[in-house]
Amino acid sequence: MARRAGIVIVLTLSAVTVSACGGNVAVSRSSTSTAITNPPSKKPPTQGSGPTATGPMCRDGQITVTALDAGAGTGTVYQVFGFVNTSTAACTLMGYPGVAALNAQGLQVAQAQRKLTGVGGVQNGSSTPPSVTLNPGQIASAMISGNSHPTGAATSCPFYAPSFLITPPNVTQPIKVAAGSMWQAIGFPGCSGLTVYPVVPGMTGSLS
Repeated sequence: MARRAGIVIVLTLSAVTVSACGGNVAVSRSSTSTAITNPPSKKPPTQGSGPTATGPMCRDGQITVTALDAGAGTGTVYQVFGFVNTSTAACTLMGYPGVAALNAQGLQVAQAQRKLTGVGGVQNGSSTPPSVTLNPGQIASAMISGNSHPTGAATSCPFYAPSFLITPPNVTQPIKVAAGSMWQAIGFPGCSGLTVYPVVPGMTGSLS
């Protein structure tokens, strides 16, 4: 995961090679680093516990989306995306980002389905997504998950282009965001569609 050092956060991801969509994920790793030049503030975001936001909702132009951690194992794959408040005013994110998978031509071919609980979701017993108020420079995150094992009678499955159209909660303008370097060579496995979890504080994409 990322560690804070000075004013720059360096995120280390690994490139991966998938031997077959229907089999296990065979990993061949080479490290690369991506620097976020507008890092999160040292002060953690303010988290609300209920469905009511604790400040004005974020609007178009206030949020930048960037790829964070990524991983794969036993058929499950995931990508975490960060939502950084790059404006000069605090604003609140609450709920699920819109996520569309793209094909090689940049056309939308799948929409992620929402899920509250699970590996990338709320795990503290809450029945609603948290509200996360971000001061300027602070970051929240959400996880997208998929599967690399064909379902039913299928023997193969598609790989989406290694970028997504992501619309932060309450924002109307989608943002095209490249997935992490782990997926750049092969695309993101789409054997059973995509799942998106709610925005949570911090950079892990999950709230335990």
